[in-house]
Amino acid sequence: MQQEAHNLKGDSPTSSSSLGKNLAPAWLEVDLDKIANNIRKLKAAAGPGVKVLAMVKAQAYGCGAAMVSQVALENGAEMLGVANIAEALALRKSGLRCPILVFGRPDESELGAIIEEDLLQTVFDLMLARQLDRAAGTAGKSVRVHLKVDTGMGRLGLLPREMDDFLDGFASCPNLVLDGVYTHFPVADCDSRFTREQLEMLRSLLDKLRGRGYEVPHVHVANSAALLNRCGETFGIVRPGISIYGLYGSPLVSREINLEEVVSFKARVVHVKKVPPGTSVSYGREFIALRDTTIATIAAGYADGVPFRLAKKGDVLIHGRRFPIVGRVTMDMTMADVGESNDIAVGDVAVFFGESGRAHISVSEVAEKSGTIEHEVICGIGPRVPRVYLKDGNVACIQRYTFG
Repeated sequence: MQQEAHNLKGDSPTSSSSLGKNLAPAWLEVDLDKIANNIRKLKAAAGPGVKVLAMVKAQAYGCGAAMVSQVALENGAEMLGVANIAEALALRKSGLRCPILVFGRPDESELGAIIEEDLLQTVFDLMLARQLDRAAGTAGKSVRVHLKVDTGMGRLGLLPREMDDFLDGFASCPNLVLDGVYTHFPVADCDSRFTREQLEMLRSLLDKLRGRGYEVPHVHVANSAALLNRCGETFGIVRPGISIYGLYGSPLVSREINLEEVVSFKARVVHVKKVPPGTSVSYGREFIALRDTTIATIAAGYADGVPFRLAKKGDVLIHGRRFPIVGRVTMDMTMADVGESNDIAVGDVAVFFGESGRAHISVSEVAEKSGTIEHEVICGIGPRVPRVYLKDGNVACIQRYTFG
């Protein structure tokens, strides 16, 4: 991804005279001040002495990992979490030397990078532990690992009944240091009973570890839902993800902490035409005009992150007014019925989520109308969409992906 500075002070980032013409047909605005505020609020909610491990996997949920990570670290986060080695290495390349925990399983060919870049690595079976131990021994170094235990997520993780056998084998891995233990809550938003059972299971496993002579420096369980719903003990680290970006992830999560949505997805109107009754729009002819109307074609489609299932259900904002999306969303373009509006013109900015004037479309609204979750909506913003970073209301920098 390339980063470039744009001196656009004084221009409104949503006006057709600035980003609409100088940047790209579509762009994602990321408000760095709102990220900073959200991190500070989450840090306060975690309580004194509790570290914040900011989840920045999947390019910080589509917002750009390097930039979001820097802001998170400047505002109270102490650690970062990623899904794989490639994501961790990109952060190291950007100059970040803080602790980075890799949550996924590395390939054997990536073990050297874990050691060389001083990454924290999740382990959840003896095969991985032994592979990592051999690689560390060859390099003459030690590796800090976090043991993931499966208390009910059913994804990655060591099952409680496997703990004794794992510890027997782990004892013969002298180059590994057990730096942390964690588990994952699948229903912290909606099932406090099951979440409490998970906590009790984890406490029992921690007791077993202590009985085997392990004093684990770091224990972490609380994702965004658990932190916001205050689901029991936070231990020493919390792992906010979706909440960093101003989203709650579920209607059942407490809104006691007022988070701010940090992203706005915008694109230019590239064609406007008046059509008579009987005119069809887009593939499948699923929309046919019943009256004289005007169709605005917007330069973003499902390849850019406009959900295909938003067709016939969603809206866009233009000049602070809502207009329905009509016809199927196509790969590169989306159409809106702007009715008898005579002030819609080529170059105007359409907002899929975010603000336009006093009107607002939330990410959660887009997710609900698309039959999906907020996470998928923001993670789905495509790589050809530049990320425009706002600070103090002005464009701080722009990041573009390169192709070819």
